[in-house]
Amino acid sequence: MLLFSSLQILSFGLLLVASEANNIPTSSSSLGSRCVDYTIPITVSSDSFKWTGPKWNGDFGLADFITSAVTRPEAGFPPAFGNLTRTTDLYQITGTFCTPEIAISGFVNQINIQVPILAALAKDLRTGKYTGNTGAPSSIILIGHSFGSFISNALVAAQPSIVDAIIMTGYSLGGGNSNLVAEAFAPRIAATQDREKFGRLDAGYVTTADVYSTVNEFFKAPDYEHDAANFVEDTKQAFAIAELLSLNSPFLPSLNASSFAGPALVISGEYDFILCGGYCPGVIQDPLTAYFAGSKDFEISILPGTGHVLNFALNAPAAYSEIFAFLGKNGF
Repeated sequence: MLLFSSLQILSFGLLLVASEANNIPTSSSSLGSRCVDYTIPITVSSDSFKWTGPKWNGDFGLADFITSAVTRPEAGFPPAFGNLTRTTDLYQITGTFCTPEIAISGFVNQINIQVPILAALAKDLRTGKYTGNTGAPSSIILIGHSFGSFISNALVAAQPSIVDAIIMTGYSLGGGNSNLVAEAFAPRIAATQDREKFGRLDAGYVTTADVYSTVNEFFKAPDYEHDAANFVEDTKQAFAIAELLSLNSPFLPSLNASSFAGPALVISGEYDFILCGGYCPGVIQDPLTAYFAGSKDFEISILPGTGHVLNFALNAPAAYSEIFAFLGKNGF
């Protein structure tokens, strides 16, 4: 069994464009630790939108753009993206926990590209590629959080037999207000927030303004510790503005996975602001129940007292216990 994570950190910062690829493992050091880095070449075709909106040079421009982007269409502000364009590109995915080189623009990086990349990785892993002496896995389980759950859901909707099970955490398709979420993030250009950490990223990569905007988005008192929130702020990663907007675009890939027959679990915090509008009971069931109607075992679990970030909540162990119990009863 191979648990294949498509967490936010996979999508927020591990995507590269290259004319040549190299998958030779190399050693590197980051913050005093040793890591083994893989550069995995993947060529994919995707129907992705071209960025047609403004590209800002400072946080005032970014703030003005966010206000326009989330305003009701009747105001007449121009959209940030044009029509879908079929493109074929070679990307490199750095399989590492260390800070990787980033080349793809934050105005390009989007879910429409990342779903076929995840598909290619899953297929390679199915054959035993990149698993070393472990060999080909007996099963592959996708585990996603937040944006990673969207990617995982879209993949099994498009290719229902590509994996054996799917776990979606911090996920819901009902109750959230994406415009409100975008404003609450109070996005700032990542490279201006931390030049040493994000200096290689263009202005399309953004991050939360400070620890308090992070708390507003991801946590719910009293189910977290201030030290945990400060740790998340200190180790936060940048995300592409195109990632955020692609979730609310007319070009979002289909999430209807009714042909997926494997086990599927959705587990989210009771007070998830990002995807449930602050309260998941009563809104998380639809349309997910219909979208996974073909699953042999579909469950939705709400973690009491918790916000969007399950990993750093005080009752995080309960979430992991539910995940492993669900996998265990389904034979994994």
